[in-house]
Amino acid sequence: MLTPIEHRLLQRLLMSPNQVVSTTILIQYAWVTDTDHAESNKLHVYIKKLRSKLGEDSSNPEYIINVRGAGYMFILDTIN
Repeated sequence: MLTPIEHRLLQRLLMSPNQVVSTTILIQYAWVTDTDHAESNKLHVYIKKLRSKLGEDSSNPEYIINVRGAGYMFILDTIN
C-alpha cells in the first residue's frame, strides 16, 4: 500500500515517463496543501520509500532515477 504522498509522487512521475520531473514540481504535486513544510529532504525520503515498495535496490534503482540537480524520472522500458 502506498501513502497518499507516495501515490501522488508515483502518479506525477508516470505522467511524464522517461522525462525528468523537477523536484519543485514533485514537491508541489505531492504536498498540495503543505508546500511550506515540504522540502527536498522529505522528497528524498519519500522517493526512497517508494523505491523500496517497488522492490528496487536503493543502491541501483531501475525505475526511479535521480537526475542530479534536476529532479527524478521514471524509466519505462520501451523495448517489447
